[in-house]
Amino acid sequence: LIECQDSMDTTVENFLDRSYTQYYNGDQYVFIHQNGLCLVGIAPHHPIIKEGKTVESINFNVSGHDYSAIKLSGKKKKGAPKVRDVTNLVQINCTDGVKYVLKCQVNGTIIECNPNLVAQPELLTKWPTTKGYIAIFQCFSKEADRISKAYKKKGRRSEKEAGSVTRE
Repeated sequence: LIECQDSMDTTVENFLDRSYTQYYNGDQYVFIHQNGLCLVGIAPHHPIIKEGKTVESINFNVSGHDYSAIKLSGKKKKGAPKVRDVTNLVQINCTDGVKYVLKCQVNGTIIECNPNLVAQPELLTKWPTTKGYIAIFQCFSKEADRISKAYKKKGRRSEKEAGSVTRE
């Protein structure tokens, strides 16, 4: 079973490498697909993962907006909220009392906030780049160009880089 899991993890990583351009901004990632969809989540070097913290709860109701209650309709995803890269997206509460508020990282519309994270917050630490993604966005035009210039492409942040996380 362990060999099978390792093989599956490698397959998923290969899929991500082939299908997405991967960028990192502080302790978050933005994976951009050719079709303009973006996955946003916490990077493997985020303090939650790096320090082995336990996530108690995840709250998409931040700054007066409940992004988990998004109702979309139709092919053009009517009703999707438009956000900026600096918009607060989610608050992650850890068992040690530390709270992290993460930003959207993308100028675009929110297509989906990961509904599984509310019921299973451990997905965020076990599979941060796959099952533990935070949200899916549709980028505005030219957004991929902005991200490619502003964010670090597939690699770790330097110690000097400002994080995208607010600790409370």
